[in-house]
Amino acid sequence: MATGTQLEKNPLLNKIHKILNTDIEENTELFDGLKAISNILPANNIRTRRNLRVDLEKHQLELYEDFLKAFTLVKERVEELDSDIKQMLKSCQDVNQQLVGVKSRTDDLINEAADLQAQSVKGELKLSVLECLHDTFQISTEDAELLCSANQPIDANFFRSLERAHQVEKNCKDMIRSGEQNLGFNMLDSTRSTMESAYQRLYQWTQNECRMRTQDTPEIGATLRKAMSELQDRPVLFK
Repeated sequence: MATGTQLEKNPLLNKIHKILNTDIEENTELFDGLKAISNILPANNIRTRRNLRVDLEKHQLELYEDFLKAFTLVKERVEELDSDIKQMLKSCQDVNQQLVGVKSRTDDLINEAADLQAQSVKGELKLSVLECLHDTFQISTEDAELLCSANQPIDANFFRSLERAHQVEKNCKDMIRSGEQNLGFNMLDSTRSTMESAYQRLYQWTQNECRMRTQDTPEIGATLRKAMSELQDRPVLFK
């Protein structure tokens, strides 16, 4: 057996001695290495041992080639994934642009709807004002029909319409006194024209009713009394 001095003087002997003293079962790295080499060597002879380095390099080259093939496949998959991601990004950008366009059009529609609503409110307000002006300062079409149409009877409805016409006349005078003279006089002229026609019709009706009265039927009905009371405000009709 080699002594310590011999091992120090002979490095090769030192390595051999170290290998012989190595517990293969505990040294997993060495065990795995030997196992891998055993798969490469078809037989343990002089020729295979001499070609061990070449076989190891060849095996290593095969491993590199397999790794390169696998890496190339991974690279292709990554490139495909990158292309898909870029396509998805472009699609998202297109959708985003469409959404921006839709939002812009929606904002325009909202603004337009708000403008239309505001105009509608203004229109309704103007209509309400006009209706109020018409009801306050003009004789209604229905009342004008009752007052002036020869087809309408002289009855309680006639006198109610005449009373409303007097109120409209008063409102027009109040407007004139408030300073709105042009509009007030125009409405007052229209009102008085209708009322004059109504009084002319009432006067003629009263005359006819009076002519039909005889000594046998001297009674004066309520409608005739109301008519004569109204005509007292128009003495010019009796001239």
